[in-house]
Amino acid sequence: MTPEQAKSFATKWIESWNSCNLDAILYHYDEDVEWSAACASGHDKLHDTLRGKNELRAHWEKNLVEKSATRFELVEVVTGDSSVTICYRAPEDKFVADVLFFNKNGKVLKAVTMSNETA
Repeated sequence: MTPEQAKSFATKWIESWNSCNLDAILYHYDEDVEWSAACASGHDKLHDTLRGKNELRAHWEKNLVEKSATRFELVEVVTGDSSVTICYRAPEDKFVADVLFFNKNGKVLKAVTMSNETA
């Protein structure tokens, strides 16, 4: 993935989150995706890796309702061989990095979310 492709993906990814449209968010992910949050607190605390779009949908669906006014601001995009790290600001000036690993079809197969929020 070129830096330009990564930036374009990141922009669309942030827009889908800001729209609070779960189908638009999940569009970016493979059916067999694995997602974990390396640092989270409160009711979002995640102890295990979520596997598959159905588990992501169930987890994110309940949180999107509560966070419908949430806006993310893209800060930086870093590219890897078949990965992208999207750095952004979330509410309350929280800094977040999502490391996304892609399959050969361009869908996210593995994702790890990290933030400066303490548990």
